[in-house]
Amino acid sequence: MNLLFPNKLAQQPPLTQLLWLTFLAVGSYCIVSSVAILSLLISGEQLEQLANTDFSQLSGGGLFRYKILQILSTIALFVLPAWLFARLQTPNLHYLNLHYPIDPIPTTWTIIIVLLSFPLIAWLSLINESIALPTALHGLETWMRGMENEAKEMTVAFLRMDSIVALLLNLFMVAVLPALGEEMLFRGCIQRIFYRIFKSPHLAIWVAAALFSFIHFQFYGFLPRMIIGALLGYLYYFSGNLWYPILGHFLNNGIQVVAVYMMPEQLENVETAGIEHIPFYLPLIAIYLLYRMFGYFRQSVDPLPLANARKLD
Repeated sequence: MNLLFPNKLAQQPPLTQLLWLTFLAVGSYCIVSSVAILSLLISGEQLEQLANTDFSQLSGGGLFRYKILQILSTIALFVLPAWLFARLQTPNLHYLNLHYPIDPIPTTWTIIIVLLSFPLIAWLSLINESIALPTALHGLETWMRGMENEAKEMTVAFLRMDSIVALLLNLFMVAVLPALGEEMLFRGCIQRIFYRIFKSPHLAIWVAAALFSFIHFQFYGFLPRMIIGALLGYLYYFSGNLWYPILGHFLNNGIQVVAVYMMPEQLENVETAGIEHIPFYLPLIAIYLLYRMFGYFRQSVDPLPLANARKLD
């Protein structure tokens, strides 16, 4: 395919489109990451240190450089490939459905849906944390626990904040950029491709949500993150407007960042704080209320973006 003729990608089978999206994501990530790592090496970092970074010992300029690396990685893996893929679909980027405004009423329902999901997400986090693999898979479990501990160590280091400037930087790194980039890629591109492959919106939403969770490589947070991805997927499916899942994603991440800033003593337990106090019936109530809220959300959205999204699908 000639990249000078972007409309041709829209005419390709969905599997071909998925391959192109994968190629764009891998290529973009490799190029940007190589440049970023090279810059760190030039600045004095050692290659061995980069491969075995002790985030608990990082502070000041060293930690700031790794935050910049994280920001660049998010842009390279999510924002840039989704933008390029959309540009190859439609020259005006309307493929991503970001050209529609958001309305106050569905925005309110989006906020309520995110807040109502917290008890369910917290309960699932506890369930996921308690999963133990069979003895025969002890090696795999050890590796998974190691990955989880490394990710937690990095999260704790990144979320240490002692100023408003640090809070704003973390909100951009953890909430704004992932909300925009991950929703562009997973809901705006991958979920739509899966819809064309499976011919089932629900299957497309859940498979995209599972992939969304898997790509974070935090296996003991897989279930809650998959549910978050599914909720965001339904926000997009019921509205055809990508801004609603972007808003939901931003709120989910941003609330946690602000909570850590206001209660730094909870930093070590940022993902599980307070879970032991959740009654067993609260997640069930949350599921029922989420079902009702999605109904109100669906009734309140502008039908035009949804109709246009269906045409593109």
